[in-house]
Amino acid sequence: MNAESPDNLFAAIEAGDVARVDALLRARSALANARNAGGITPLLTAVYYGKREIADLLLRAGAEIDLFAAAALGQTARLDALLREQSARVFAHSADGWTALPLAADDGDVELVEALLARGAEVNPREEKGKTPLALAVAAGHGEAADLLRRHGGKE
Repeated sequence: MNAESPDNLFAAIEAGDVARVDALLRARSALANARNAGGITPLLTAVYYGKREIADLLLRAGAEIDLFAAAALGQTARLDALLREQSARVFAHSADGWTALPLAADDGDVELVEALLARGAEVNPREEKGKTPLALAVAAGHGEAADLLRRHGGKE
């Protein structure tokens, strides 16, 4: 396997190997926007694994912040810009089946949850394991986001 292959980048992200991710991105910055076999970006993978330092490296290397990464990273301005371009994106699903609302709820970002709800996001979509945004917010201990979702009819 090529040392600069996307598979190596994803493995380094999952392992939390900051130095390896940095070296791979320096050798081939285009890896910042690669996709794994499931269609997920390195940036979203870093967020899923709780590797903020790696997410920052990816951003500095030019990783694109799509709707799902914006929701997961709490980037309200980016999310608003993407939804202004195409409002129907509020209903879009990531390659692994998530909409933006559960990602924002799991992160506890009240401002993003509120912005998504105001744009018509479905309050009770279930991600692949059957969890709703409210269940994710509750499980992560994000009381304010959970309360907001409850006020909008969120169910666990």
